Amino acid sequence: MAFVNLNPIPKSVLAIGAHPDDVEFNCFGTLAKWSKFGSNIQIAIMTDGSKGTWNENEDLKQLVKTRKKEQISAAELIGSSVYFLDYVDGELEHKRSTVGQVTKLIRQTKPEVIITHDPFKKYRLHPDHRNCGMIVFDAVVAARDPHFFKELNLKHHRSNKMLLFEQEETDHLEVISDYIEIKVNALLKHVSQYESTMDITDKKDVQQIDKFYKWIQEIANSAGSSIKQPAESFKLIENI
Repeated sequence: MAFVNLNPIPKSVLAIGAHPDDVEFNCFGTLAKWSKFGSNIQIAIMTDGSKGTWNENEDLKQLVKTRKKEQISAAELIGSSVYFLDYVDGELEHKRSTVGQVTKLIRQTKPEVIITHDPFKKYRLHPDHRNCGMIVFDAVVAARDPHFFKELNLKHHRSNKMLLFEQEETDHLEVISDYIEIKVNALLKHVSQYESTMDITDKKDVQQIDKFYKWIQEIANSAGSSIKQPAESFKLIENI
């Protein structure tokens, strides 16, 4: 049986996704709920999203700019700032320098709760999702201990909990009954991803938009089936 809803709601949260829209797909309902009740929400995106198209002739420099604007527009729905680390999409590496960047971000933002990808998901295909999770794990340890990355000249910070999405094992649910609409609206800000991730070929087609809304609702219903409420599901790590 999974735990349901963090109590108390965290005062500060840092959600770290590999690509623009990863946060919206996996935990935006939770972030919207917490934001409504006073949480300070910050979002960080590890890569530039430059592989996020099926168009062989796409102007990738323009795509990067577009995806940043889309991510900012989505985050604005809950009053969140966005940090872009700008590593090349598909080429994110788990190494000391990347861990240092995330360590710096954690020490600067001082989140109580960190949300990111589960790097231990079996048969995880996308390297950025795997590496993002591992980078964040290492950075959580480095950020809490004063002798890691002393060159940053930033006071160490220990977060309380981690929530992992796309998880191998689920033991925590966040009810999002009242936040499906804002989650969908945030996803719909990512217009460049309509065809590749949302099966929307015409942004003016109301039926396609409605079909997408129902798909997100079905995912939430399935995640929360054990409690008979729409939810987002996670692996919870405490005492970090």
